[in-house]
Amino acid sequence: MQLFLDCLKDNSVSVKVAALKAITSFLGSIDDEEAVLKYQDLMDGILDVVIEVLKTDEEKGKASLESMIELT
Repeated sequence: MQLFLDCLKDNSVSVKVAALKAITSFLGSIDDEEAVLKYQDLMDGILDVVIEVLKTDEEKGKASLESMIELT
């Protein structure tokens, strides 16, 4: 989980977007809801990234928002 958190805090918008996509894919592959909930600490970072990316790059922001919607 620390790797995901570190990537969400990276200075590069591309790294943040890639991390968000990786998190979405990873959590989406887990069938056990209880196991997924262990990663709920990532949600604040995910939301922060989506907001930041939407402000800086519209296309990447849309992709980030879609990843977050897919995750929820």
